[in-house]
Amino acid sequence: MEPNKIKVLVVEDSLTQAGVLKYILEINNYSVRHSPDGKKALELLDQYVPDIIISDIVMPGMDGYQFCSIIKADEQLKKIPVILLSALSVPRDIMKGLESGADSFLVKPYSEEMLIARIQYFVQNRDLRVNKPNDDALEILFANEKYSINSSSRQILDVLLSTYEITIHKNQELNESNKNLQIARDNLTLMNVNLEEKIRLRTLELEKSNENLLSEIEEHKATVETLLKSEEKWKKLVTNIPDYIGLYDHKGRYLYLNHFPEGFTMKEIEGKHVTDFQVGKSKIIYEKAFERAAETGETQYVQHQAFGDNFTTKEYESYIVPIFDDGKFMNMLTIARDITDRKKSENELNESNEIFSQFMEHSPIYIFFKDENIRTLKLSRNFEDMLGKPLEELIGKKMDELFASDLAKKMIADDLQILKNGQEVSIEEEMNGRQYITKKFPIQIEGKPSFLAGYTIDITESKRAEQVINENEKRLLELNATKDKFFSIIAHDLKNPFNAVIGFSDILIEQVLEKNFDGIEQYARIIQHSSQQAMDLLMNLMEWSRSQTGKMEYKPETVEMVALINDVTELLNDLARKKSITISKEIPQNISAFADKAMISTILRNLVSNAIKFTHPGGKIVLSAEQKPDEWVFSVSDNGVGIKKEAIEKLFRIDENNSTPGTQNEKGTGLGLILCKEFVEKHGGKIWAESEVGKGSKFCFTIQKSEVI
Repeated sequence: MEPNKIKVLVVEDSLTQAGVLKYILEINNYSVRHSPDGKKALELLDQYVPDIIISDIVMPGMDGYQFCSIIKADEQLKKIPVILLSALSVPRDIMKGLESGADSFLVKPYSEEMLIARIQYFVQNRDLRVNKPNDDALEILFANEKYSINSSSRQILDVLLSTYEITIHKNQELNESNKNLQIARDNLTLMNVNLEEKIRLRTLELEKSNENLLSEIEEHKATVETLLKSEEKWKKLVTNIPDYIGLYDHKGRYLYLNHFPEGFTMKEIEGKHVTDFQVGKSKIIYEKAFERAAETGETQYVQHQAFGDNFTTKEYESYIVPIFDDGKFMNMLTIARDITDRKKSENELNESNEIFSQFMEHSPIYIFFKDENIRTLKLSRNFEDMLGKPLEELIGKKMDELFASDLAKKMIADDLQILKNGQEVSIEEEMNGRQYITKKFPIQIEGKPSFLAGYTIDITESKRAEQVINENEKRLLELNATKDKFFSIIAHDLKNPFNAVIGFSDILIEQVLEKNFDGIEQYARIIQHSSQQAMDLLMNLMEWSRSQTGKMEYKPETVEMVALINDVTELLNDLARKKSITISKEIPQNISAFADKAMISTILRNLVSNAIKFTHPGGKIVLSAEQKPDEWVFSVSDNGVGIKKEAIEKLFRIDENNSTPGTQNEKGTGLGLILCKEFVEKHGGKIWAESEVGKGSKFCFTIQKSEVI
């Protein structure tokens, strides 16, 4: 097999049909493998992956729909285009084909040109075809049956277009037949005219030749022979016409029929009334038309059902022509044409149009068709929402009548290029602040790009969601990195006090065993201090963890702030006295804030503790409150060591270790200010620090005066 050949798998139980199909494909340079049924084809697909699958529908065991459904459900095989061979006898075939995920139909018998064109279409577009599932299955109720369509919008469009193309070809064939029949009718009419003219002339000759009887007889014989030959020619012509030409007497009884339907003999027809061959309500319809022709003398046209070959019911159209002699109705000439196939094609076309119309009416994506002059032919209903006009006002318009000038020029240029090159194009566009992706492709008529079709999908929300996901992913990575660093710092800070506890505990044990009690009180105090330091760190860590996981419930209420501040300073006064530090308050009486009392207490306790820690003995700490229109600004100021400018920026960051020893080498947890920031932001407030090295620091935070509604 040549490496550039397209591989085709033919699934057909008829060896004759399979042989014909294989011969056509191979002479067109395709590589062909054959399987007699769906089950064996699935086994073959485990080893052999074709570019295209052509499958008959009616097969023993597993039919073509089941086989196609299995292919489209397989992740490895579902991208392979599947063309179903069908008679399209009922519209249900189309729905079942859509439900099974088929990509196209071919009607038996098919022409070589149509088969090769259909395969080349999929080959040329295979790199652009992407089988994406619908967000939701499309459920259609048709002929009292529900179908669940999981096919992609491109597959649905391919099937509908192939069905539409098949119907067009059928109509072209029927039109060709009609032309041939019209020619035959014209010839028959011409012969009748010639015959009438000959009779007229001969009659004139006979009237003028009465004087010579013998000559008249001879001439009459010659005329009769001519008429007989002409009649024979007429009979041969009429017999070969596929239409049924019948002659009946004035009562509607059979006299002549140019040829009989298969299964009928003279015995079944002779002496019968014209309505004896009509079916159901057509008896009444035909009889009334017969009577109307006899009464009015005018040819009647009627569509009706009558028996055809082997007494099967067929659809016919008939012309009922009355024949008069001297004003008296004598006979009835009927010309009947079998239009069963045409009616079937019309019904299928109507049903296909209805399916297409419903799809265009309810399509979630924007579907469009344009002519070679880039005017709109058909649009899906949702274009009304996009362009803000009724659909009727959008049809037949050029692009510059519907879109902004720059966008319209680009659309026209793209469309003309697609029609010129005959290739599918995918374009991303922006309009009115929304983003769209558009697929455009040419529609081939007799091998020439004659129309342009496509669909547009609004991808604005998906683009926004993608951007949000990317931003959240980036933020999550940053947060994880920050927390990793934070936990590393915490682990290091926990390690030091526990090392001290373990180390001095070992010394205590050794000295107690040796009954040497010198210095054990000092060791015990060191152990106690280290344990307290570890406990403080763990308590802050636990509160921070509870705030992060949402286990610390935020319960705001109206809080009397003066009493709360007094409670905090009273709790920390002993610690301040040990360093001879004075704590003063510059706070108005009877002030309240809408806050969580426990959280505000933790904020104040941490800020005052830090102020004591970094203030020299004999220093001063001031708690103050400044009133704003909607909030209070609380501050804790000291005249301690102060903070460097570059360190202030790192104070409230979780990924920085900000625990530094106090003026008397006091140890901190490193979590206090982080907790303050978390709790202040929980209240919708802000926290910041102002400091100058050697002069002291001031920590401020804001709290709402009352509940924000």
